[in-house]
Amino acid sequence: LDQDAPAIGQNLLVAMAQDPAMLVWLDGRLNTRTRPQENFGREILELHTLGIIKGEQVYTEADMRGVAKIMSGRTIRWNNDANKYNYMFSTGWHSRDAVSILGGQWTRPARANGNSGEADGDALLGFLARHPSTARHLAYKLCRRFVSDDPPAALVDRLASVYQANDTAIAPVLRELFLSN
Repeated sequence: LDQDAPAIGQNLLVAMAQDPAMLVWLDGRLNTRTRPQENFGREILELHTLGIIKGEQVYTEADMRGVAKIMSGRTIRWNNDANKYNYMFSTGWHSRDAVSILGGQWTRPARANGNSGEADGDALLGFLARHPSTARHLAYKLCRRFVSDDPPAALVDRLASVYQANDTAIAPVLRELFLSN
């Protein structure tokens, strides 16, 4: 990873949200406006961004359903040509409902059509990548993996600060972690 590249965390989230294997695993082929895939919303919030630390979470089930609506329309091609199984965004499958996440910290008004749906999803991922809870969750997971099952809170906080100060870039966080006592 290029340590000077901005928004690495956001770029990784967008790549995950367009990854055909991830979309198949999370039933992306069923991710429609009338039936947004809650699995996708839950994985984005629980595993890839805000997380749950020691049983505490900052998001609600309504937030998860809202994320699922914003991410609806992301799927893969099922045709029999050279693009089979590649990522695609289906405007017709995207939810047009108004969505509010985390008590209004991120909102999207109702839409007349799904034309801006992919951009709305990418904007949500950018918001989530930069959220303080994402910084803390990522720092906690790194510390738990490399330091201790019950990592020191001061180290977790320091790594979260580095993540936020570097616009979601991961390399400075890893450098801080590996150079810490």
